[in-house]
Amino acid sequence: QPALLDWLRAQAGRGAQIVAICDGVWLAANAGLVERRSATGHWYSFADLEERFTNTRWVRDRRWVRDGPLLTT
Repeated sequence: QPALLDWLRAQAGRGAQIVAICDGVWLAANAGLVERRSATGHWYSFADLEERFTNTRWVRDRRWVRDGPLLTT
């Protein structure tokens, strides 16, 4: 949904802390918010996330990862 991704990008651009829980990381990733950052997500999705978002450092075996204004769990 482009409107939702636009809204998320706008919030991040205004300095909001973005929290992506579990597979909510897909939303942050599709909005471009994990690019060139470290992030984590649901273990089941790592292969697909790594294949699609190659400019992200995907961290396994961590309950949460904070990289600047982005927190993923």
